[in-house]
Amino acid sequence: MGIRLHAVSHVYQSINQPPFEALKNVSLTIQATDEFIALVGETGSGKSTLVQHFNALMAPTSGEAQLFDVTLTAETFKDKKIKKTPIRKRIGLVFQFPEYQLFEETVLKDVAFAPKNFGLSEEAAIQKAKDALRLVGLDESFEARSPFHLSGGEKKRVSIAGILAMEPDILVLDEPTSGLDPKSQEMLMDVFTSIQNRTHTSIVFITHDMNWVERYAKRVLVMKAGSLVFDGTPHALFQRPELADWKMDVPDRFKVMQYLKTHHSFKDPVTTPDELIDAIIREGQS
Repeated sequence: MGIRLHAVSHVYQSINQPPFEALKNVSLTIQATDEFIALVGETGSGKSTLVQHFNALMAPTSGEAQLFDVTLTAETFKDKKIKKTPIRKRIGLVFQFPEYQLFEETVLKDVAFAPKNFGLSEEAAIQKAKDALRLVGLDESFEARSPFHLSGGEKKRVSIAGILAMEPDILVLDEPTSGLDPKSQEMLMDVFTSIQNRTHTSIVFITHDMNWVERYAKRVLVMKAGSLVFDGTPHALFQRPELADWKMDVPDRFKVMQYLKTHHSFKDPVTTPDELIDAIIREGQS
């Protein structure tokens, strides 16, 4: 077990505004290996607040967050004897905007910073950085370049490599494809699949794109007004009548399926795009 939240709530306090409950009694478990989870929900539903509880950037106002062998509550979070750094090494969070994580003068130095900070020698940290850059598809020609002179997609890859160099058990990505063109989005999602195939790292990614959810995720978490309202497979999600209330669309393949089902009567039940293809082939052969 990697992450277990039990009845976690989080309230933002403000001097000029009434308290705002961003998370409401959220309970979930994420395994340390081979999970590929999409976290979805409309803007303001609590997604970013939730993932900051995954690696001890935020403390629960109530409830508890068990992160591997450390249990954090509102009280224990303040205990200086409980170190947060080892948690953040095992559960790596990549922010939506890579500029928040890039600060060194070269790509290689930037990616090597975290391994050095965790006690590796200069030589070992550099090797970890090189390995991480290859994982995200950046060759040695990028190593001496300034991270601030890269394209948006390249910056994303460098920020991801900086977390991968720590060899986390769980990789959490806040809207990793935002601001990228469709081809770059697909390339980046394929990178995550490749990373998991090689390392068995569990991956959690926030997204608004249901096509990526259907294509890549094995499990989906849906947030609505601070509450976790769904935890299941993409196929089960896209059958739910509450999708409109959750402000969510269906993937393009499901839209085509729904259109054809409306305009054609098939002999066999059709509930997925693949079943639709099989039904069309059978109809053509009969």
